[in-house]
Amino acid sequence: MEVLDILSESLENVRRARNIKPTDEIKTSALRWELYASLQNLLDGMAVIIMGIGARQPSVYGELGTILREHNILTADEEGYVKEIARVRSILAHAYPRLRPEDLQAVIDNILPLVEVIASKLVSFVGKRPTEAESK
Repeated sequence: MEVLDILSESLENVRRARNIKPTDEIKTSALRWELYASLQNLLDGMAVIIMGIGARQPSVYGELGTILREHNILTADEEGYVKEIARVRSILAHAYPRLRPEDLQAVIDNILPLVEVIASKLVSFVGKRPTEAESK
């Protein structure tokens, strides 16, 4: 799967998450999944970009933003967004049974806008880079 596909899927997960109302256990589970997938897909896309530019590999998800800032792809503020996204992704992955609908709504309100900012910026960055075939 190409990086643009991964980033696009992250944005699609955001859209789907915003359209799920956690009115029962199944919808709450679906919302948890879409939130997790939106964050994980974004982080995976960032890892692919880092491999593509030949940068050092991160030891934890929170370092993805730092590495991209070091390569002038993200700003210092955006680096902070990535750290927050990675933190919330970890909560969604490991503490999901304890998350209440209001916790999930907080992710929708506070984290998904950050996902959209970073994903959109990375889509633009990737779109401006020549492919391997073009550079030969």
